[in-house]
Amino acid sequence: MRISIWQQFASNHSNSFTVVGEFETVEAAQNAAEQLRQSLKPIIEWRMARAEEIWESFEPTPIEIEVGQKWGVEWLIHHDWLEYEGSLNAIETFESYVIIGSGETWAGQEPLDKILLKLGAKVSAESELGNTSIVVNITCHFLNSDAAIRVHKIIISYLDAKKEFLHRNPIPWIGYIGGEKQANIDELEHLDRIFSEREQAKLRHNREEYENRQQHGPNSEERKNFVARYYEMMEKLPALTHEEKMLIVGARFSAGYMGARELRLNEQKLELVEAYFGTGLQGIPAFFAWLKDNGCQTINYSIGEKVR
Repeated sequence: MRISIWQQFASNHSNSFTVVGEFETVEAAQNAAEQLRQSLKPIIEWRMARAEEIWESFEPTPIEIEVGQKWGVEWLIHHDWLEYEGSLNAIETFESYVIIGSGETWAGQEPLDKILLKLGAKVSAESELGNTSIVVNITCHFLNSDAAIRVHKIIISYLDAKKEFLHRNPIPWIGYIGGEKQANIDELEHLDRIFSEREQAKLRHNREEYENRQQHGPNSEERKNFVARYYEMMEKLPALTHEEKMLIVGARFSAGYMGARELRLNEQKLELVEAYFGTGLQGIPAFFAWLKDNGCQTINYSIGEKVR
């Protein structure tokens, strides 16, 4: 049995939150998600009707208070992320789960967690403002140990590179956006390698730049040569067009990222202990689809909350 351990969790500069509601059935989750979208829609319409106005207060808007009253919960803070119709895309379902990922906001998960409870969900939540994290425990069974070993090696390599390059490394499941193998998977993987190589070069330069500046000063000849060498190196690396960069940035966002406290391999069984997938858990569908396409026959998993 092989065990690999990482102790790392996501950290964003801005506040964000994720709320997960677990329901008994897929249908129940889908119904709850639609009820929630319809409940939040008036808030967005209220804000869009006042697009020229700036709501500078942390206090909830009148419509937020009204929506809270309809659910029998207290709406205590303004949810600034509910600004336009596309905001409702933050409410998604995955199998029997409703997942809400706010993106950048100063609000916490309240009162959306309480609304999900009223809809009958078992709720987990994480927020930069809170003291809990959402973790996913995954057990994957392969038909043979060779496939399990190969996937284990790929994930270890990804996690090691992610730690070194701060998520500027290629994502193995980049071609499985939304849980579907993409027709242009070869192109996405190729562009992702180019994107990652350039981003890693920038990161190495930024790390070396501080030391160079401290050692030689900001206006020294050595520093000028250092900067010139950097631009020369970047010119030699494969480049992306604007359209290609937009494509791969969008794909990387959709594919998400993954971390795990521990990885266990026991013959044909691979376990990820306390895995995490960032705000909104957006990487789970792609990651699971990639596992299945690489020989995983059955996936058992649970999503829960852990005190940090």
